[in-house]
Amino acid sequence: TTLGPDHPETLAALANLGIVCKERGDLPNAEKHIAAALDGRRRVLGPTARETLKSQHDAGALLRLQGKTAAAEASLRATLAAERQAFGSGDHQTLDTLNSLAVLLADRGDAAAAEPLCRELVDRYDDLLGPAHPETLNARNSLAGVLAQRENFGEALPLLREVLARYRELLGDEHPFTTTTMHTLGTTLQRAGRAEEALPFLREAIDGRRRVLGAAHDETLATIVETAQLLLGLGEWTDAERTAREAWDACSRFRPDHVARCNAALALGSALREQNRLPEALPFLRDAVAGFRRALGDDHPSTLAALNMLGVTLWSAGRAEQAVPHLRECHERQRAQLGPDDPATLHVAANLGINLHESG
Repeated sequence: TTLGPDHPETLAALANLGIVCKERGDLPNAEKHIAAALDGRRRVLGPTARETLKSQHDAGALLRLQGKTAAAEASLRATLAAERQAFGSGDHQTLDTLNSLAVLLADRGDAAAAEPLCRELVDRYDDLLGPAHPETLNARNSLAGVLAQRENFGEALPLLREVLARYRELLGDEHPFTTTTMHTLGTTLQRAGRAEEALPFLREAIDGRRRVLGAAHDETLATIVETAQLLLGLGEWTDAERTAREAWDACSRFRPDHVARCNAALALGSALREQNRLPEALPFLRDAVAGFRRALGDDHPSTLAALNMLGVTLWSAGRAEQAVPHLRECHERQRAQLGPDDPATLHVAANLGINLHESG
């Protein structure tokens, strides 16, 4: 017997399918299924039902991944307000939404707004689960990331080291929570200007994630790409290329708009460019730009970073007529989003100005 399109179990299956698509990086199909589940649950269960608000949370979280930050923030704030009223501020579902909103704010660079949300998460998980529970430790990990974003390394680094030691003791060296903290500690040390200290933590995270999650898992690939970027910053071009190529080999058969594939293409193209192997770099950079555009949109920071790298690489390859339109587009989009005085806008403006000057 078929249940029909509006049966709660049918809607639950749609919601679950949307989450699976999101986890696989298939954002267009994730959007379709999550939207269908949300629409159906609003009609059948009502706008404040737990299941409806869960789908509303999933829709907001997906908007974040798509780079639609304003829409994502509005959706998550509305969901959080409804869940606080319906279930209370200490309910686990409410805390999930609070966490998603904090992550969104941190991702878009608004760490000042994210910090009080992260501190609330830590306090509520302390009360709900205790200070040593993995969820509480995960909240502390998120708080440390936000503190690092605000360059409060004096508080962030000891907090991360404490969380990592707890995770090693409670869960072992290769548990996903442990390797996530290794990743965060490594990237925080890098931001603090201590890249040499960061590298062992990132490499250990790669090894653990590779064994537990697999070489082609998004989290494994994220740490590999982060390590490649760190090596680029250290001027270790050959090691950076080898590391980025490991990521590319693991995900090159993914769909062209899979975000992990795009990140690997950008890292590998950048490593090849730094070695002046421009004809080899260009196909990877074009691949990254096209994939990011489709997956995240024209205005997403990852798209613009790839667009800038493609422009400067085309210029270095003697293709000024192709380079300048890319650099102009990048500058115009960053100026519109971030303002004329943001460091990212000024960096692209400098590239564009130099290139126009040299081309006469």
